[in-house]
Amino acid sequence: MTNWHAGFGGLRLASGPWIGALGLVIAGSAPVLAQTAVTTSPTAPTERSTGAARATEPLDVDQNPLEQNTGDLVAESYQPKGLDLGSFLLLPSVSLGETYNSNIYATPDDEKSDFLTTLGAKFDLRSRFTEHELNTVIEAEHVWFSQYDENDVTNFRGSTNGRYDINRDTQVKLGIRGSLDHEERGSSDAAQGEKPTPTHTVGALLGGETHLGAYTIGVEAGATRYGFSNVSTSLGPDIDNESRNRTEYTGAVRGAYEFVPGYAAILSGTANKRAYDSDNTFGENRNSAGYSVETGIGVDISKVLRGDFLAGYFEQDYESGALDDPSGPMIKAVFNWTPTKLTLVVPAIERSVVDSTLAGASGMVRTSYSLLVRHEYARNVILRGYAAYSHDDYPGIEESSDTFLVNGQATYAFMPELDLTGLVGYTTKDSTISSLPYDQLVTTLTLSLRF
Repeated sequence: MTNWHAGFGGLRLASGPWIGALGLVIAGSAPVLAQTAVTTSPTAPTERSTGAARATEPLDVDQNPLEQNTGDLVAESYQPKGLDLGSFLLLPSVSLGETYNSNIYATPDDEKSDFLTTLGAKFDLRSRFTEHELNTVIEAEHVWFSQYDENDVTNFRGSTNGRYDINRDTQVKLGIRGSLDHEERGSSDAAQGEKPTPTHTVGALLGGETHLGAYTIGVEAGATRYGFSNVSTSLGPDIDNESRNRTEYTGAVRGAYEFVPGYAAILSGTANKRAYDSDNTFGENRNSAGYSVETGIGVDISKVLRGDFLAGYFEQDYESGALDDPSGPMIKAVFNWTPTKLTLVVPAIERSVVDSTLAGASGMVRTSYSLLVRHEYARNVILRGYAAYSHDDYPGIEESSDTFLVNGQATYAFMPELDLTGLVGYTTKDSTISSLPYDQLVTTLTLSLRF
């Protein structure tokens, strides 16, 4: 019988751990900022990363294919052995990347280009227990700008996740993550300061699942703290980003019934509460509470096609009467299709509501589409292409934005300990809000040393 379960972030197949992802990894610890590489996905999950998985293996539906270390996808003979620590395996890596960015500030005009150098390090500690699981990832990077060095940043990210197996049918999972990071240029909320806006995040997620014959039931609860620092401007006083500080609470109950082998009916309900430190965030009280209800079908057909198709309804209610309460139909679909043992195709669609601090807007309703194609050209050569489109509506101000991005990436492994990744990406954003449109071309070359 297929092992359906209610997992973190969406009902899916039980085939991988939950790990808090704190950025997009190109290779090892490659650049992650918007001004560094155009790789951010409008549709892909933003708080997960993955362990090793080759192109011949389909991904877990809940895992973000873009957040995999491309070096982990090469054949086993090109995988580093790691450092044996008894019940644990330590996989350290360092990377050096050089990037050209045609529009580092993501502005509609007066574009500034620059070359960036990124030095990164990563420590991936994986358990090797016969039962249970405990994994920790720690990452650090520093980005130097050749000309506009006021944009230089240092980022730190870490996460720990564990799974306790009560028995073969019941598990409890816990994830903890934290980061000291910087906000991407080009974000709808990004403050246009002299320097990128520093951010700090800490969160925890606790969940459990049990399998009762053809039925699976799962619950989860989490909290995430988001913090933003003020930034200076060349025109006057500092931008008050601290009023954006908030804590978000989430809870979910999910269930599935496998009515025939490989096909399951899914029902999911989630709730959230978003509590801001300030009752006056850019002139408005943005505290809110919301919910969503989803139902649909999950499939698992002999590892050739795996995925979920869910549709439902969402609503977000704001305490302020001056802000609209967005609501409407929602959809979330992601499939891993493996047409050959060397090729993986991942289409995804999602419509949901996220917070925004644009003046007058109660949030941002985003509809996004994406397609990832990954191919193992040779045992030590991985090719990957990605395209995504998203449409954002801002309830309350009747404004909208459209973003399209495309990138191509190739990784060549010289040996298990050394690989080289090249990426070319292009992003274009069109918006009725005059400050948001931009075009950006990015090329990156990253050398990774893994042990």
